[in-house]
Amino acid sequence: MTDGVAPELRGGLASAVAQLGHDVEFHDLYDAVGAAIYDDTASLDSSEIRELSRLVRATPGRVLELAAGSGRLTLPLLRLKRDVTAVELSTAMIALLEAKVGQLPRATASRLLVLQGDMSDVELPGTFGVVVLGTASISLLGPDARARLFDRVRAHLDQDGVLLLSVADLVPTLADEPAWDEHADLVGASGARYRIHYFWQPGEDRRHVGVYPLDVGDRATPVCTSTPAIIDVALIEHELAQAGLRVAGRHPVSGGWKGFREYFLEVRRAHEHS
Repeated sequence: MTDGVAPELRGGLASAVAQLGHDVEFHDLYDAVGAAIYDDTASLDSSEIRELSRLVRATPGRVLELAAGSGRLTLPLLRLKRDVTAVELSTAMIALLEAKVGQLPRATASRLLVLQGDMSDVELPGTFGVVVLGTASISLLGPDARARLFDRVRAHLDQDGVLLLSVADLVPTLADEPAWDEHADLVGASGARYRIHYFWQPGEDRRHVGVYPLDVGDRATPVCTSTPAIIDVALIEHELAQAGLRVAGRHPVSGGWKGFREYFLEVRRAHEHS
């Protein structure tokens, strides 16, 4: 194996890496190499977009998108003709987003402000009608970071504003089943072919994801991994309440992970801080 520290590999991904041989590079799914692969594989994913667009239209005001990534949701938000501020931590993701924005009509691009920063520590002037955290990105944060995030969200919401928070809730019956260990092949927006592996052992608090290109020629194979947390939605709702926020609705999202029900939580200010 070459560059990168080998992560914990589970199930089919471990077997696949062994078959790939010694010429493998490990990357985080959000570093420079991983970001390009993530963007290529996610660009054709339309999940959340229809539901998000409908929900954003229902509330006026500026839009703040947290963990914007390479713009899978950012560009649809701009098509709603709203002013959008996109916050993203990864410089590689920002570069991909800005490249896409550079191809938009000037009038559309002028409504977007891209900022580099940690979504759990965001500090911006003014407030927003809508704050968006999509793609179940809340699963990337631990309890302390979630508490900071919800505090910052409340500070940045208009009085009648809404947080649209994407969550993945485990289907209860799956918790009693054996580990699920699957893979799927997909074609990215560039035409490149990829294989993505999913592994989860019931009872564990994280799922394992790994993706790599299938056609690399003589180059080392980049294997990009992530271990998003599995967070009980009831716990998220409790943490929101502690931050003075209340869940006003749940809006199902089509597609998503096997064994998980995905939806947007519609979150608004509580009348009084808990």
